[in-house]
Amino acid sequence: VTFSLTFPATAWGLESFGPWTLVALRCVLAALIAGGCLLALRVPLPARAHRPGLLVVAAGVVVGFPLLTTLALGTSTTAHAAVVVGLLPLTTAVCSALRVGTRPSRAFWAAAVTGAAAVIAFTAQQSGGAVTGADLYLFGALLVCAAGYTEGGRLARVMP
Repeated sequence: VTFSLTFPATAWGLESFGPWTLVALRCVLAALIAGGCLLALRVPLPARAHRPGLLVVAAGVVVGFPLLTTLALGTSTTAHAAVVVGLLPLTTAVCSALRVGTRPSRAFWAAAVTGAAAVIAFTAQQSGGAVTGADLYLFGALLVCAAGYTEGGRLARVMP
């Protein structure tokens, strides 16, 4: 439910704040909540070896995805953005296959590629066959978020 409200809440926030301010506020809010939880649970600092991976997660999921989708929503509708972001599972699977060597089944790839084709056809139809600036922001958001999700999954295997 919360994830489904991300784009409408962002569009609403853009009525009062610029995209950079809105993303900065989101990052600070996330840091306060996460930091409070980590402090309350007395979670030790991550090992030095895990820090580069955590930076990828933070850059992709905490900063990159919100920033790029916010910039896209400056000129796109929330419905259009939500459909394009429907490519995230496929993008994450591709990143995971490349980064970690996961091998989803052929049935998964067939279903994912079919769904991606539908999303791409919708995107092209909505924009009259041309890729818009908002689409480029959304595709960038897909890449950085998928990289962050992939790295987070990899770290979940090795971090306590």
